[in-house]
Amino acid sequence: EPTIDVTELLLILCNWTHYVNFAYDIRRHTQIYHDMTRPLSHYFIASSHNSYLEGDQMKGKCSSFAIKRALLLGCRVIELDCYNSTQDEHSVKVYHGNTMTQPVGFIECIETIAKYAFVSSQYPVILTI
Repeated sequence: EPTIDVTELLLILCNWTHYVNFAYDIRRHTQIYHDMTRPLSHYFIASSHNSYLEGDQMKGKCSSFAIKRALLLGCRVIELDCYNSTQDEHSVKVYHGNTMTQPVGFIECIETIAKYAFVSSQYPVILTI
């Protein structure tokens, strides 16, 4: 059976740590170094799937805090799955459909987006609704 000694394991961990630190160089993510005058389709855009979810997508909690977190981390695409409320025909709720997730109000989500959309970036936020 294969074995690995402690020295070899430490070398592997040191190399992995060096790679992670190199791959995520904070300077590359806090300064704009691209030509930002090109059409939108020419860029990689940081996006968030199920942006409103805290926890798992089957029974997790939906919240505006999750949206705030995504925006502060630099996401520029926010997804909101919107459904008419079963209790109020004039109210829209955001949740992961056909699951046991706890919904959050659409207005609360939009207000959170308005408040935090441009805190970490000056560039547009795309909403998928």
